[in-house]
Amino acid sequence: MKDRIKSLKRIPASKLIPHPLNHRTHPDHQKRVLQGLLDDVGWADAVIVRETPEGYQILDGHLRSEMTTGKIPCLVVDLSDDEANLLLATHDHITGMAGTDQSKLDDLLSELSSKNDDVQSLLDELATKTEEYLLDEGQEFDESCADNVSTVTCPHCGEIFPL
Repeated sequence: MKDRIKSLKRIPASKLIPHPLNHRTHPDHQKRVLQGLLDDVGWADAVIVRETPEGYQILDGHLRSEMTTGKIPCLVVDLSDDEANLLLATHDHITGMAGTDQSKLDDLLSELSSKNDDVQSLLDELATKTEEYLLDEGQEFDESCADNVSTVTCPHCGEIFPL
């Protein structure tokens, strides 16, 4: 396995160039939650960029790069155009394939809170989301499991819609 990371640099946001083929969109709700997390925790993840003749092109972390005017921690990678496009097309989607160990998530969430309303709302949603949909072992599915559902989250954009 090749290590394609050249360096970790703190680069001014103004020097970062969004990838022209970035297909991810970010609803206002996601922006508010991310801003709240950045306020609560600060920077704890790096934006992935590559050097091009035009400057540092963002491959992952477009929204994070929009959240500040200061310097941003960036992993600078050495990728060709094709490799960069492959990473851009698949990186978030591979992350989205992960499952959830509900017991561990419940343990984690039982100890967490946030001063930020948007982040706390996400924590509350995570705590109740799967409980509403889980069936006891051997229980048959019927439509009554939706009786207590008050919101729906779009799996593509993350926007939450009331029912």
